[in-house]
Amino acid sequence: MGIAVTGRDLTPPVGQPRTAVPEWAPARLRRLHALAVHLAEQAPELIADPDAARGLDSALVQAMIDCIAASQAPAKATAHRHHATIMKRFIRALEGNADKPIYLAELCAATKASDRTLRLCCQEYLGVGPKRYLQLRRMHLAHRALLKASRDIDSVTSVATRFGFWELGRFAVGYRAMFGETPSATLRRPRPS
Repeated sequence: MGIAVTGRDLTPPVGQPRTAVPEWAPARLRRLHALAVHLAEQAPELIADPDAARGLDSALVQAMIDCIAASQAPAKATAHRHHATIMKRFIRALEGNADKPIYLAELCAATKASDRTLRLCCQEYLGVGPKRYLQLRRMHLAHRALLKASRDIDSVTSVATRFGFWELGRFAVGYRAMFGETPSATLRRPRPS
């Protein structure tokens, strides 16, 4: 089973000292287990779906295997700590620019990571590369700005370009796909008093 999942035998070597399991592996397993328990108690209809149950089962099995494999791979734990440090810097850089766009070159400098390493970290932690993440972030910033904008003063063009969207047609298509309405409809929406 270990070879099929991790690509190597998970039997502990005889006569060699065992290494400690890094904190992140059992912590992830505990989080997933707690989530499974919570879903079973609070939303059993969700895990009654065969696809959802299979996905949760797969995640739990992978987390258990990670606990076993991680204890045999101290280099992996070191890389994980390095990636976690990079992602902490990534989050700090985003928080420091909460209401304005930040671009990949700025993030590489702020995280002290190369483009390739940052891409790997974002894929590992966020499930998408940094460019896609930043584009989604800028889209949400534009959406928030359009919701707050004054219809008499602001325009869709001014808001879009403020957040780095220079191709307005693509911006409108992406915005509609994400928020279910055009940017101009958001701008025209009545504001709460």
